[in-house]
Amino acid sequence: MANTNKKTAKHLSLINKKKQCKVCGEYGTYQKTRFCYEHFKIHSREYMTWRRRLKQSFWTQEFWFAQWAKQDKKCGICRTETNNADQDFSADHNHKTNTPRMILCHKCNTNVGIIENKGLVYVKQIVDYLEQYE
Repeated sequence: MANTNKKTAKHLSLINKKKQCKVCGEYGTYQKTRFCYEHFKIHSREYMTWRRRLKQSFWTQEFWFAQWAKQDKKCGICRTETNNADQDFSADHNHKTNTPRMILCHKCNTNVGIIENKGLVYVKQIVDYLEQYE
């Protein structure tokens, strides 16, 4: 019983230890982070976006913004624009080699993925279907 109380006391002392937020400098009782609640929400979302993007397609943050500027902040296929590239656009890449291609809007990236997986025969079938009903 005494051993359990020591563990609980140690755990509580770690939780209640004041830490300083890396962004705003506010002191608080932050458990597993160095950010206050508001900055944690922002940084964890941004961190996870880049972590996922790097894991899936080997796009670094520097490469993303260089490519984004090269594309005039537009989708590589349909040329749609947006102010928030991180949320509205995807890093397209070859799924076999993980080679980066272009930054695409969600709709174009989905279509490229379907065509890439099903092949160009699928596209021909869609074109034939649409021509049939013109």
